[in-house]
Amino acid sequence: MDAEGQQRLEEHFRNVPDAELRRITTIERHQYREEAFQLALDELARRGLPLLQPDEYWSAYRDEWLAQVGFCHQCWAMTTDDSVGAILPRRLVGMRLLEEGTPCLICQSVVATKWFCVVVPVVRQAKYRVLFDRSVFPDPPKGRRLREGADSAEHVPGGPTRS
Repeated sequence: MDAEGQQRLEEHFRNVPDAELRRITTIERHQYREEAFQLALDELARRGLPLLQPDEYWSAYRDEWLAQVGFCHQCWAMTTDDSVGAILPRRLVGMRLLEEGTPCLICQSVVATKWFCVVVPVVRQAKYRVLFDRSVFPDPPKGRRLREGADSAEHVPGGPTRS
């Protein structure tokens, strides 16, 4: 990164609110180049804010986490960053999400299976935790793919994760 690029990033991180800086340094590290992430860490230190692990962030700033991430820590931890992608709910042919199970009492996400449909579901693609609230999240709905081996039954909606 050249000196001008570094200066722009430093200025950017100086203007980022604390909540957004905590989110970037706690759960979005992989979305930044190493030198950009280091500048975010430097800004965190300059403000005297601690570097948190995801579970610490959730415990200390629950409302902030929900506003920034959408999913509670339990639902977030059982998923990957893979999004739902394009969904065509009103078409006869295309991808659709079919809900299953009870919504989480904390974040209201539900498990939904993504299907390729030709009038009816034909080919199962993957399972996701999805937030369907259209007043908050636009189409497509905000979703995160369930991790391999993660069973939605492991998560008691709004309760602790079973071991």
